[in-house]
Amino acid sequence: MGFTEGDAWATPRARREKRKDILPTAVRVLVTGATGAIGPAAVRALLAAGAAVRVFGRLDRVRDQPDRWPGWLPGVELASGDITQPDTVAAAMPDIDVVIHLAALLHVENPPPGHEQRYRTINVDGTRHVAEAAAAAGVRRLVLASTTAVYGPTGGQPASEDTAPAPDSWYAESKLEAERVARGVGRQSGLEVVILRLSAVYGPRVRGNYRRLLRAMARGRFVSIGSGRNQRSLVADTDAARAFELAARHPAAAGQIFNVADGPAHTVDEILAAMAAAVGRRRPRWHLPTGLARIVAEAGDIAGGVVGRRPGLRPSVEKYLEESAVEASRIVEVLGFRPELDLAAGWRMTAESLRATGELPPLAGPTLVRT
Repeated sequence: MGFTEGDAWATPRARREKRKDILPTAVRVLVTGATGAIGPAAVRALLAAGAAVRVFGRLDRVRDQPDRWPGWLPGVELASGDITQPDTVAAAMPDIDVVIHLAALLHVENPPPGHEQRYRTINVDGTRHVAEAAAAAGVRRLVLASTTAVYGPTGGQPASEDTAPAPDSWYAESKLEAERVARGVGRQSGLEVVILRLSAVYGPRVRGNYRRLLRAMARGRFVSIGSGRNQRSLVADTDAARAFELAARHPAAAGQIFNVADGPAHTVDEILAAMAAAVGRRRPRWHLPTGLARIVAEAGDIAGGVVGRRPGLRPSVEKYLEESAVEASRIVEVLGFRPELDLAAGWRMTAESLRATGELPPLAGPTLVRT
């Protein structure tokens, strides 16, 4: 079911109460962070469902970056502003039915001193500004992008939505606090809050470890670490976008928290095999023993410290080795979410996009993949 034109009511509060049981008729959606990793895909999913979309953010900073600029999309209204400036957030809210809040300061490995306050300013205070402005404007629902990092390393048991959070980074702490802030505003105002805890998102626009890993693998410069049996949950960016569209309109989503993943968790070996296939390389056959990898990383950090570089190799190794798996059946059972891309298709799409932009080298000759 998509979005269709609904009625208009005299006041924001009356409109919210009137729409209580007919959220699928909401037609106007505000998307923050629309120029980020999954923002354009979310905008496209909303437009395909029939919604009118207004995007909000520091749009003046991306006008010269066509791959990040959503203005060319038909039906998209633009509202410039900054989530750290409450007046600009409030100015973007009139006549909005649903807010999808994607804007955030994302995870940074080994963040520098002072970064903790940046996380609070953008992720916590920014979410407060968005939630309070939405409530004041009579917005019916807020869908908040969170992260499965709030659970911390999951060990041998995948985390469900009922698992007690145990964040182990400034980023994860800030996202958990943002959840609490949004839900608090919802309790006080009647604003429906839906929280999507995203697994690691991958795709052609997503930065970070997986993108660097894919580039290294495409150039034949990768060696796996450890047994490869540790498990991780992933979701392709287009499937994450579909989850947001679904959470924006489905009546049963109100007040819920959902983990978002492409299905059961994958072993690191399975992920690497899919990535290797996507770039036409053999899957990694050699595994650097865990102990040796830690020694090498420690030595590299010590050497880097001599020349003034902050240590980061050892934290990267530990991140690679940890378990980060979630159980994500609730969004399937409650909202009917069905991921469309498995690992093979998702990484193939990602690699094809990055080859088209020249970030990955072209495939040379027949595939070298071995399963």
